[in-house]
Amino acid sequence: MDLRLTTTSPPVFYRTFQPRVDFQNHTVSDPILRNVLFKISLAFGKNLIITSGDRKQVVNGNTNSHHLQGRAADFYIDGMSLADTFFNIRKLDFISRGFQVIYHTENTTAPHIHIGRYHDMRPSNFMLDDGEILNNFK
Repeated sequence: MDLRLTTTSPPVFYRTFQPRVDFQNHTVSDPILRNVLFKISLAFGKNLIITSGDRKQVVNGNTNSHHLQGRAADFYIDGMSLADTFFNIRKLDFISRGFQVIYHTENTTAPHIHIGRYHDMRPSNFMLDDGEILNNFK
């Protein structure tokens, strides 16, 4: 009896996660940021849902928003709490430089994770919505 596999396809039980970012009709213009969003989805093995991207108007008086420059997205990870998302995202090496990550907690009107890309490769900043900086991690 020949027990060799006769196909090059992986077995049925073998599945790999395909990163999925659901933009929900939002635009994120920055290609580097879009790539990072897919990498976050892949790192967590879950879908990433965008709740805001590029903006044309100032929101909450922030005239320097990365959203206005097309370099920001607000999101959550499907099936993961925002706290878990924030505290685990800080451990991802590919986000250690060039990004601002803000955890807008459940104390705000619209809880989410914000990620904005700086125009340079300065060390990333990780902060809470009250301004507390939490850069010491790993």
